[in-house]
Amino acid sequence: MAQRDPTSGLRGKDTMPPVMLLDRDFFDIGPGWIGNLVELLFGLLLIAALVAAIVVAVSMVAQRRRGGSSAPATVAASGPQALLDDRVARGEIDEDEYRRRRAVLRGDDA
Repeated sequence: MAQRDPTSGLRGKDTMPPVMLLDRDFFDIGPGWIGNLVELLFGLLLIAALVAAIVVAVSMVAQRRRGGSSAPATVAASGPQALLDDRVARGEIDEDEYRRRRAVLRGDDA
């Protein structure tokens, strides 16, 4: 007795193949050049979205490896005095420069 394919009774001649994405007619919009143009534009849009997603992902990974934050740096709500305090805390200016600039901010003539 001959071996019988177990899936032979499941698919008839008129059914779609199981992998429709590989079928060329799956994306066929219509006849003529308009259908081909729509297919081309859809393909280019899909490729552009994929490239943009890859670029965003790579830039985020690179930024995190550099130790940067994804949030932009903001000035403290209390204004220039807080900015001056931050600069001296980071060591960007020395204590004498800090006192001189603080006096200018307060309006002292020192």
